Amino acid sequence: MSDVLLKEIEKVIQSLQEPEVCRYLDQASKSFSAGAYDATIVMAWSATVAHLIREVNQIGAEVFQYAFRKEYPDRRNPPSNPEGLAGNDDKS
Repeated sequence: MSDVLLKEIEKVIQSLQEPEVCRYLDQASKSFSAGAYDATIVMAWSATVAHLIREVNQIGAEVFQYAFRKEYPDRRNPPSNPEGLAGNDDKS
């Protein structure tokens, strides 16, 4: 099972055009191979956040803030940039 998963992760890494995301996923793969499953989760989550930040930066801060306020109208202090999403409050 783990060999199949590692091969699939390698395919994903090779198909990506985002170097930072590739680095995080490569570390996730190495962590998984070593049995460091908590580290695997952290690195995979880091890859996800890096990808989301890149995507938000591409659409622009104004579009991001507008969509964020529309989706989360009760949030008092919406992030002023996509990096603000990666704070300590994962629920938000």
